[in-house]
Amino acid sequence: MTKRATTLGVATVFVGAALLLGGCGNPVEGFVKSATKGQVDLSGHSVPADFPKVVPLYSGRVTSGVAMGQDGDHIWNVIMTVPGPQVMPTIATQLKKAGFTTQISTKITGDHGSLIFDNKDYDVAVVLKHSGDTYTVDYAVSNNDD
Repeated sequence: MTKRATTLGVATVFVGAALLLGGCGNPVEGFVKSATKGQVDLSGHSVPADFPKVVPLYSGRVTSGVAMGQDGDHIWNVIMTVPGPQVMPTIATQLKKAGFTTQISTKITGDHGSLIFDNKDYDVAVVLKHSGDTYTVDYAVSNNDD
């Protein structure tokens, strides 16, 4: 796995933790604010206003939208509900048509799968999750600093 993919994964974990613990005055929130120089936008149930337009999103109900950072050091996270694992090939096709290159594609099962794409400007990780009767995809996007 590349350094960029690892960084994107770690950022996604911190975003998720901040969302789960947000509003509790927790140390993760302090870490996130410190790491992003205080630039955090918890957009709630919508795509953050500054989400990169070149990154296509599957058409689903947004359950969480977060933007952190500024300028060339930015991370966005969008989580949405989807019908099921059959959306992953569609998402991969959308990213390819938008000019992104596949870096990693895991086997998509009924419960999970992941895709990592990049272009000259952005790294995009998409993770499928299944919980109960609900499927979600989690988009984590960051500036490509290579």
